[in-house]
Amino acid sequence: MIDLSIVIPCYNEASRNNLLHRLNTLYNYMRYDTDIRFELIFVNDGSTDDTYATLNEFVQNNDGNVQISIISYDKNVGKGYALKQGIEKAEGVYTLMIDADLNIPLDNIQSFYKCICSDENPDLIVGNRINNYNTNITRKFLTKSARFCTTKIIGLKNSGDTQCGFKMFSTSKVQSILRYIKSDRWLLDIELILYMQTIDGQVKYIDVESKNNLPSTINNAEALITSMKELFYIMMYRNQTIHQIQERGDELWDDEITAEHSI
Repeated sequence: MIDLSIVIPCYNEASRNNLLHRLNTLYNYMRYDTDIRFELIFVNDGSTDDTYATLNEFVQNNDGNVQISIISYDKNVGKGYALKQGIEKAEGVYTLMIDADLNIPLDNIQSFYKCICSDENPDLIVGNRINNYNTNITRKFLTKSARFCTTKIIGLKNSGDTQCGFKMFSTSKVQSILRYIKSDRWLLDIELILYMQTIDGQVKYIDVESKNNLPSTINNAEALITSMKELFYIMMYRNQTIHQIQERGDELWDDEITAEHSI
């Protein structure tokens, strides 16, 4: 039985510093500093550098006691698409999605896991970055715009830092709504929170700090244009999608119960 699936989207991560070291740091923390039974799922989103080779090297160096999967495809589609591929494959009771740069300190994995397993038992925990992690003007604009749009236009309740890549959730609940998430790039997080609220899932924000000490692989101009397109798309289909989810409410719940019992 797997307690936690860790899904890590990767795009040209080998072009940044010490990818293998980062992977080993995560592995060693989970293996020796926690009692969590975990699996690792890497999604190579059409990298053009040595990311796939490095992931394979990491797997070959593994002692075999941890289940590790690599999903890889040739064309870069986007972070949202990569996450959907990984979440769909997850076998853990809970899933953590985390960025490959490990910009959120790993100790938060343990604290998030204790929270999600507690009597409070939230369905989705979202990292809420509280420090000044963004120095790039375009990225700051994107973050502030996302926060405004999620509350004023999309209608998220009690919205915090939706774009933090550090989120933990009930695997079966999110898998039940995965087909309704249309974003393939940057706004998957917004749809995930919105549709989780639609099925009355409990969403909790927990403060974290971001190290953000590696150069980004994101093209800021492209990210801005793509995000605006995705936001428009979400707005256009929001009510229709919510209606579809609500119509399938009981069926989605049955799917989730079946998935939990099969783990």
